[in-house]
Amino acid sequence: MAARDSGIMKKSLPLLQAEATVAADFPNGVTSLVVSSQKGGVGKTTLSINLAHAFARAGVRTLLVA
Repeated sequence: MAARDSGIMKKSLPLLQAEATVAADFPNGVTSLVVSSQKGGVGKTTLSINLAHAFARAGVRTLLVA
């Protein structure tokens, strides 16, 4: 079943908008990004490293905490 058919996207949108509002309140544009999953072995570390690398290459100051 597609996510849009199950209503997940409609339920998630207000949460994402609230998170964006909270992120906008940080001084100097500081934002936190959390990568998590209840299941192990799904690529959290790989995704985190690749995101940090991409942000750093784009000139964004990046701190990766594992």
